[in-house]
Amino acid sequence: MASTNKQSLDQNAPVKRSLRVCFVVLDAYPAIESRAVGGIGGIETRSWMLARTLSQRPDFDVSFMIRTSEKILKSEYHGVNILPVYDRFAEIRNTVSLSVKRKRGFPWLSFKESRIELLWQLPLLAIYEPFRPVLHSKTGPSQPVKLFTEINADVLVCFGVNVVSAAVISSGKAVGKKSVLFIASDIDLDERYTAESDYVNIYHSPGRACHYAVKNADQVIVQTPEQLKMLKDNFGRTGELIGNPIDLEEWDSRLASSKLPAEVEGLDNYLLWVGRAERNQKQPQLMPELARLCPDHTFLMIMNHRDEQLAAEVHQSAPDNLKIIDRVPFADMPAIYRHSTALVNTSDSEGFPNTFLQAAASRIPIVSLKVCENFLKASKTGVCAQGSMEQLGGFIQEMSLGKPNSNADSALEYIRQHHDLRHSVSRVADLLRHL
Repeated sequence: MASTNKQSLDQNAPVKRSLRVCFVVLDAYPAIESRAVGGIGGIETRSWMLARTLSQRPDFDVSFMIRTSEKILKSEYHGVNILPVYDRFAEIRNTVSLSVKRKRGFPWLSFKESRIELLWQLPLLAIYEPFRPVLHSKTGPSQPVKLFTEINADVLVCFGVNVVSAAVISSGKAVGKKSVLFIASDIDLDERYTAESDYVNIYHSPGRACHYAVKNADQVIVQTPEQLKMLKDNFGRTGELIGNPIDLEEWDSRLASSKLPAEVEGLDNYLLWVGRAERNQKQPQLMPELARLCPDHTFLMIMNHRDEQLAAEVHQSAPDNLKIIDRVPFADMPAIYRHSTALVNTSDSEGFPNTFLQAAASRIPIVSLKVCENFLKASKTGVCAQGSMEQLGGFIQEMSLGKPNSNADSALEYIRQHHDLRHSVSRVADLLRHL
């Protein structure tokens, strides 16, 4: 039987299918699997929240590439396919990178600190080096990496500006895949990142690789208006502003049901600090000083031991009114906030802290040493000491223990309007489709 015009049109029409999106966030496995060992930071929380919510949309097929030293426990979470990259000594390499820095000339390594463990860690990593997965090109940021070119996706998504994100973006360009770069910190947009730069940032990524990533991503998404300006001023690019998301429904549910971990049972009305042991950015070393400035208050630190030496220093110098624990499962964090009086931030620089959203959702105020002053004012979520430890201590001394936050309702409404997860995911979905 002869075909009709309608049948011919149907045969020639493009096949509709889901948009395939792969998130490449190598250290995010502990945010995905609660039984996995490792710290959970803002990048990991933000990327996984977006990925699992995006996967609930029928027109998206979402995968997530992570790095792990152990066999993954499940291949799918919340409809997201997990793509593992096995690196047996990844954790040791991260630890060594805090003590040792690569140099261009002989002797090729410089030591920022001496540790007895380096005597066996360095030879072990040298032996394993030929067998470790290749995650970035050593010949230049524009060179693709086979691992990333083989990802079955239409769009590759990465977080933070570093050698890995540069490799993901260059690999995408090599095989015709689009790329999206989420800015994770103000450091990601440093003016010293140029095509000819010899600068290496605090995370050991060369400025040239960082410059390549920012300039060549098909879409750049920033966290704050300040970052939008930095992107334009330092790289001549426009971007999209999408605030960090929080799932308020899930957080409210956990606020009502979660219980304090055994390590902090009996504590109440404490001032909370949450972050990594990182000297140049998070500055946990300032917390013992702050606790001494406020002897009538109790402080609790949840400190991920990224830098073991710094973490040991903080532990050793902590006064009696400062309690420190290393890690709390994400499911228990709402209870940690519920029993606190305020959130303390001592960072020298940030992108946008997810902890600020969690504090506002928990109806507690924020006291910040230096960062996010404009956000704190606009949202009425807290105060900024403009870099003064004495002023920060003064803010805390003025607080009444257990007194309700008078701005809690307006702060929560601001978060709902500007940082709600569903709204953020809708905007991300629209950007991905337009790519």
